Amino acid sequence: MSDTKHTPGPWKTRSDIDNPRLILDENNVNVAEVFGEGSIRRSNVALIAASPDLLEAADRVLDGWDHPPMPDGAMGRLRAAITKARGGA
Repeated sequence: MSDTKHTPGPWKTRSDIDNPRLILDENNVNVAEVFGEGSIRRSNVALIAASPDLLEAADRVLDGWDHPPMPDGAMGRLRAAITKARGGA
């Protein structure tokens, strides 16, 4: 795993409101604000809040993969997604 250059997780949303737009770190500091309407915004907030966990899980899969290649180029897509999440091309 490479060095973390983003705000470390876990990230969360406010659970006391129905349609959150803020993503907070573990100290309740604002990490991001999401705009949009209704269910689309809720879905985007949930996806962004899960990002540190998803990145860590993807890293663990790559670090521990010792089976035959993943089907349909999945390993390459996983590596590309990790690179993109870390600010690469």
